[in-house]
Amino acid sequence: ARQWGAKNLKYEDAEFVLVKNEKTFVRRLLKWYRGNRRSFPWREASRTPYEVLVAELMLQRTIAIKVGGVYETFLEKYPTPAALATASVAEMMGDIETLGLHAVRAKRFKELGRKILDEHGGEIPREKDALEALPGVGRYIANAVRCFAFGEDAALVDTNFSRVLGRVFYGDEKSLPPEKLDSWAFAQGLIPGGRCREFNYALLDFASLVCKAKGARHEACPVNDICAFVRP
Repeated sequence: ARQWGAKNLKYEDAEFVLVKNEKTFVRRLLKWYRGNRRSFPWREASRTPYEVLVAELMLQRTIAIKVGGVYETFLEKYPTPAALATASVAEMMGDIETLGLHAVRAKRFKELGRKILDEHGGEIPREKDALEALPGVGRYIANAVRCFAFGEDAALVDTNFSRVLGRVFYGDEKSLPPEKLDSWAFAQGLIPGGRCREFNYALLDFASLVCKAKGARHEACPVNDICAFVRP
């Protein structure tokens, strides 16, 4: 069962407050995003599933500004999974050195290209299980590809998402409380139908610009009046 940070509420009232605040949170977040969205080359609507997948793999444990420095050049050199499959690992390491972990990443990119070529005819699969079976792809990246490349309503949960949702709905400074709920199911339930891409990008940008791990900008927060962390 869901828990709500407000005191002196019966369970039924607490449940009502939480659902009401979920709707308010989503509505205000999307409104905030319209005026504060960040621009990155991998967010362009014309990006192919392959290009989205490459971006998500690069963004793993790497800040966006570093990925922006190599992303488009990398795609020009390796425009398809086939290009990855036949690439020199040593040369690719040099191409992505600034991202860190370049030896591991280069080997994984080559393995990725081979698997997509051998098992999927060179096309990025859209099924969750098939995506998660690709080298370096876990639940988060699989759902990111499903959302950003294929337009499916797929939730994302990482430390940033968990921090924002944990603060707003449960008053926890760092994350959603794992003992109280399934984080993925909770995040999935927030997605406004057909607007997953917009919602997930909004939450990413909000976590980066406002609801930061350190130095949260409460004065700039559009949901501070319903946030259980600010107003427990």
